[in-house]
Amino acid sequence: QKNHRLMEAATLTTAVQALEKLREDAKASAGTTCEAVKNSFLGGMKEGESWGLRKWLSRHGNALSVCTDLECILKALKGLEKSAESTKKLAKLLRPMAEETLNKLKRDVPSSYQERSSAHPYLPFFHRL
Repeated sequence: QKNHRLMEAATLTTAVQALEKLREDAKASAGTTCEAVKNSFLGGMKEGESWGLRKWLSRHGNALSVCTDLECILKALKGLEKSAESTKKLAKLLRPMAEETLNKLKRDVPSSYQERSSAHPYLPFFHRL
């Protein structure tokens, strides 16, 4: 179970290659300033296009799809009768899973992306939770 793969080999290879490219881009900025290296690696958003770690997380980190799935579930739940026994059972079942998912995202997503900041754009999907 310890070595059980959570991602398909091709998906993992693509994610690792993209991360290696990100590292190379940051290394290429090393001759300039620390701020340039940081911005190159962490990335951000400009004119609707993301770059750096922000872009990598959106494409390979699965946080975006987790948030989208959770939003779909919550939207469906809101349409149910609150007092119905089946709704209460669903809520009891889903609440711990949602809490665990949020805690995992908080552990896995760098803290700098969890904060709203005008100096460094945050990941938009993180605050959708």
